[in-house]
Amino acid sequence: MKKAAYIIVLTVLFSLFSYLLKKMLENAGLPNFPSYLRDILIFSLFAWLAYRTPILFNRRIFLSISLLSLLFSIYLLSATLASQFMVGLYYVRIYLVPFLFFMLCIAVFSSISSADLQRVMRWVVYLNVFILVTASILYAVILQSPVAHGFFLGYGQLASAWHLAGANTLRMGLPLTSPNNLGVYIALTNCLLLSLILLPKNNLLLSAQTAQPLLSKNIPPVFLWLLVALNLIILLLTFSRSALLLFLLTALFFMFIPRVLSWRVLRVAGLALLMGILVLPLVLWVANILSDYALEKWFYLNSNGTDPSLGGHSDSIAAAIQDFPMYALKGYPHGTVGPKADLFSLITHNVENSLLSLWFDLGIFGVLAYVLAYGLLVNVGYQHRFQLPILLGFLLIMQALPYVFEPELMMYFMFIYVLIGHVATRAQPRSSKE
Repeated sequence: MKKAAYIIVLTVLFSLFSYLLKKMLENAGLPNFPSYLRDILIFSLFAWLAYRTPILFNRRIFLSISLLSLLFSIYLLSATLASQFMVGLYYVRIYLVPFLFFMLCIAVFSSISSADLQRVMRWVVYLNVFILVTASILYAVILQSPVAHGFFLGYGQLASAWHLAGANTLRMGLPLTSPNNLGVYIALTNCLLLSLILLPKNNLLLSAQTAQPLLSKNIPPVFLWLLVALNLIILLLTFSRSALLLFLLTALFFMFIPRVLSWRVLRVAGLALLMGILVLPLVLWVANILSDYALEKWFYLNSNGTDPSLGGHSDSIAAAIQDFPMYALKGYPHGTVGPKADLFSLITHNVENSLLSLWFDLGIFGVLAYVLAYGLLVNVGYQHRFQLPILLGFLLIMQALPYVFEPELMMYFMFIYVLIGHVATRAQPRSSKE
């Protein structure tokens, strides 16, 4: 199972850097093979685990696979009858790959040793540091060099979502596909780090089975606080409302977990709040000047509800509610749904809400099958109460954007969700195991 854990982390790496690798390969005149390699790794590992482990003998996983098989078989048959087989296959890939990856994480993390889990945690931390450094360097280079801007983001006009409040100030988004995607990655990683910090003090970063540091003897707990702070800075530079909301909601939900709220946690939270009150105004003031006062405009537009992006979100949901009878039963025609539907059709239907996006494409019965299959896997993957805050936070922010069409984010959430469960379970004495 150790090699399977390596493949899972490699898959996460390919997913997070898929956009950057795609751009580099496009400029070099090469095909975009990393995305296909990621999918090949997932399907191959799933086939191997299905043969070597009892993953399919779990009734809930078997039922989830059965529902998905029925759903996507009917979906592909319908697309074929409408002469849209390749389009249907594209959408099935977007939906199915995260589900298979979810099952892989459940099977592998349940089987690996505590030592292997420690290695996975170290890789996640190192990957986070690497992405922070990469994002900062790319952001600085793109701001200073028009050539680099064209190389990584294209020479045409960028979507308005890349700019701050419609101004010329660029939001941080690379190496992922957009500022919102980078922000959600940062928020999910910070949720994992926060769960480590909030573990009981006498077991902080320790594995009960091995009595060894969960991360490394060379990674002190204060490093986690520093990493959380650096992540927050990058999160603010993405100006992603949904990502910031995810982190704040998760942090708030953690406070309601039994035995988490203690004087130690309150002291640390109070100190963090005090530092934020003292430092944040200075940081925002400098950032506002450097952005030619675009930051001030962004705060003003969001505070009075006139931000163009915010208005677009609410308008799309209002339109979806109004047009409900048009898609309620069967959904819209194949290839017309989602933020990338313009690749296949001149007439597109997009809504800034994941559940409604699914309804647009799958219809009522497809949505019910998808939600039930997803819920079964969430239930199988549940190990510890520390998973609940991130689950609730992510499900809520999914209703602010169509993240269901972003496989790399769906996969990373599933990876972090399962990982938090096993880390929290093994980092505490067996008597407090959930």
